[in-house]
Amino acid sequence: MDEPTTIYGRFLLWVYVEGHGGRVLPVWFRRMFARSQVHRAWLSGRDGNFWERGVRYGPANPYREYRAAIDAELDEFMGAELRSIEADMNRRTSWQ
Repeated sequence: MDEPTTIYGRFLLWVYVEGHGGRVLPVWFRRMFARSQVHRAWLSGRDGNFWERGVRYGPANPYREYRAAIDAELDEFMGAELRSIEADMNRRTSWQ
């Protein structure tokens, strides 16, 4: 992450880190800064959003390597399930 060069940028980074650390903002603060960059920085930190090499990661877009491992595991599981279903169907049709 690029180092912020302005005081406001450093403040936003601090707010982001506070959100990432799990700090809960008071209701009056959230209402006062609703829909502002300050609130968005805190919310992004709390939700775990970050940028790396131009790609945004977060809850809806986990790491590609992690996602590839899950996809491979899911493909293997679904393949086994489909083979099991086919075997059951073949047994049922052979009895009739």
